[in-house]
Amino acid sequence: MPHRLPHRGFTLIEIMVVMVILGVLTWLVTVNFAPDQRQQLQQEARRLALLMEYASNNARTSGQAIAWKKLDKGYGYLHKQPDGLSWKLMSQNETLRPRVLPAGIQVSEQKIAGNRISNNEMIVFSATGNNAPFSITLSVAGMRVIVTGDPLGKVTTGEATQPLLEPPRS
Repeated sequence: MPHRLPHRGFTLIEIMVVMVILGVLTWLVTVNFAPDQRQQLQQEARRLALLMEYASNNARTSGQAIAWKKLDKGYGYLHKQPDGLSWKLMSQNETLRPRVLPAGIQVSEQKIAGNRISNNEMIVFSATGNNAPFSITLSVAGMRVIVTGDPLGKVTTGEATQPLLEPPRS
């Protein structure tokens, strides 16, 4: 009877099957844990809306105006200095401290009463509670969310939308 050698190692097919399984598992883990840009944009818009509403309420209750301003990589809140002319960033306030937006997300447009404002201008929340309506657009990778505030300080967010790639046909 001829002597058979025991199998040593794995066949090429077995190795390929294991590699495919590992590849699929790696892809599933990456998809589940990678932050979705649409969700991240929506989350940042909600955070901004809550902070804007808080700033508006805080201005009314404290009797001192608070302003919102776009910064290089995010945004911040400011309060008036005792001289009544200049504004200072609220870096010591835990809630209204300067915020850095996640990579890719940016403030793409700001409007007060429907008019576009420059990056140097501020949205001011009056101590009287009578504020100009505003909108702030956050965007990332062609998606955008608009945060709007009404004259009474209520701030809302829209849903993340993508702009039309081509004009609608008539």
